[in-house]
Amino acid sequence: GNTGSMIVKSVLSSSLLKDVSLYAIDSVTSSVDLEMINRVNIIPIISDEKSGSGRNRERGRAMYEYHEEQGDFAEMYENAINAKSPVIIVTSAAGGTGSGSCVALCKALVSRGVTPVPIIICPNPSDPDAFHLNTNDLFIELSEIEDDEGEPGIKSYSVFQNPKDSA
Repeated sequence: GNTGSMIVKSVLSSSLLKDVSLYAIDSVTSSVDLEMINRVNIIPIISDEKSGSGRNRERGRAMYEYHEEQGDFAEMYENAINAKSPVIIVTSAAGGTGSGSCVALCKALVSRGVTPVPIIICPNPSDPDAFHLNTNDLFIELSEIEDDEGEPGIKSYSVFQNPKDSA
């Protein structure tokens, strides 16, 4: 989603992560610039004339799953398997595209034997209740992901809270 794309854009400025494969999966591509195109694998998940998911997690998940069925993530999955290291996934918990896609992406990675480590940006206490409901749903769904042996698929994650008035 947008938050993950903005974080990927920040990572571009660090020379420490030059050898890391970066992907941005987003339903809005207006933040893409020339620097991003040259360094980031951008996978738009756009399904109709609407821009984004409108903080609707079900819509975000449906857009991800549609593009997954089309094979749009095959190269990304293959690179994740070949990396033989955990995959960091950055998303906002409050929105729709990132928080809706995050669970589907984590499930897909776990099913391929890859360890996903979500970094979740949560709303601050003064944000609207809808943001917090999306956050609760994201954490519940992440906790339900299991590997092939029935063990938790998400073994660790990091949580950060948005500063006040940043949403």
